[in-house]
Amino acid sequence: MLKGIAYCVGVGCGDPELMTLKALRVIRENRVIAVVGENYQNALAYKIALQNVPQLPQKEILALPMPMTKQTDVIRKYQQQNTCRIESYLDKGENVVALTLGDPSVYSSLHYLRKMLLEHNYPVQTISGVTSFCEVANTLNIPLSQWDGEIHILPALYQKSFTDFPKGTLVLMKASENVALLKQYIRANGLSAWAVEHCGMEKQKIHYGVDNIPDKLPYFTIIIVQSEAPFLNPTNLPKD
Repeated sequence: MLKGIAYCVGVGCGDPELMTLKALRVIRENRVIAVVGENYQNALAYKIALQNVPQLPQKEILALPMPMTKQTDVIRKYQQQNTCRIESYLDKGENVVALTLGDPSVYSSLHYLRKMLLEHNYPVQTISGVTSFCEVANTLNIPLSQWDGEIHILPALYQKSFTDFPKGTLVLMKASENVALLKQYIRANGLSAWAVEHCGMEKQKIHYGVDNIPDKLPYFTIIIVQSEAPFLNPTNLPKD
């Protein structure tokens, strides 16, 4: 029997209207849907897909528990268990559609799954989704890059210090920690910054300028820092 296909599907960053037609087709055409999280109904990726695919609860939902910990041995244990569960369906010729926020190639919780499945010679197809940092820039009506400008993407959660600002644009994802330290650096170097919480979701909140960015931010926050502020018309800024 031929092995089933594992689909790693990006559902976008929050706004259900930003899901791709290909993502919707694959979800609708397949019976087994995998979602990271023990309580899959609370998973953001599931909630986003549900708004476009109301028949989702009638499908077989495979919850993939993954504790929020930095203990590599614990993480590895759950990664292997989740991969084995997916493979049990693929071995029977059943496709499995795994959902993830944003795009599967950017800090995705599905990367371990894709990597292990490919190592075990299972067919994998990855479907792109709209990334959160692109949507943040478009929400703010600012460019991420111009001409020869560079874009640097960092996981703010793991940054312990800020020293030399890279040329171009700095995108800080998961900017829930070390915000006060970052703000000190921004002020000291005369940089421009914007922060967007829960981009594309109902509780989206925008902070313009370093002085308006709180020291404490939720996990799903992106901060964009640039050396030169693009033109912003204060009478035509997007509303929260």
